[in-house]
Amino acid sequence: MGLTTTLDFIELLGLEPVLKLLQAIEPMPWTFLILAVAVLSIASGLLIALTVYVTGLGYNLLAWLTGGLVVELKGVKAPSPRHQA
Repeated sequence: MGLTTTLDFIELLGLEPVLKLLQAIEPMPWTFLILAVAVLSIASGLLIALTVYVTGLGYNLLAWLTGGLVVELKGVKAPSPRHQA
């Protein structure tokens, strides 16, 4: 009455190359994993830094082209402290 079927999600999603890579990495020592995490962390940090830098350059270019934002400050006297009884 019941039909048993199996679904191979790795094949369905086309993840065979990823599985082969993970199977090749599996017997390697933990130092490789730690090194890989460190390298990927540094690469990600550099990518974020580059993104922030390019965004800043774009903002400064826009400010230069449009004359920027001028803020004028005027000094005011500080209020005198109140004496409480």
